[in-house]
Amino acid sequence: MTNCKPPLFIIDGNDVGVYASISEARMDLEAIDVQAGAYVGYDSEGRLLTLTAMLGQVDVCLAEETPSHPDELETALRRYLTDVGETEAADAQNQLEDLVKVCQKFALF
Repeated sequence: MTNCKPPLFIIDGNDVGVYASISEARMDLEAIDVQAGAYVGYDSEGRLLTLTAMLGQVDVCLAEETPSHPDELETALRRYLTDVGETEAADAQNQLEDLVKVCQKFALF
């Protein structure tokens, strides 16, 4: 399957974690929350990620080859950027790629 295109976004309600790599996301995510289904993950093009946890270890991998969730990711990023006061979120001209670039400054690692 195609590699994830970073950054990766882990969505938890209105919160968005921004990660430069799968390994960084794996280290930061709580296994108990992954098991509870608390997160939804995407790569920067809107490919859905599969998040699993076993024996306290979190695994993150692509769930699909072709991005089929860019609209969902764009909506989540606009909501997040609005919540943190980034004006780019309100500009309808900004598309997913633009919002991804703005979010990179919030990368956790």
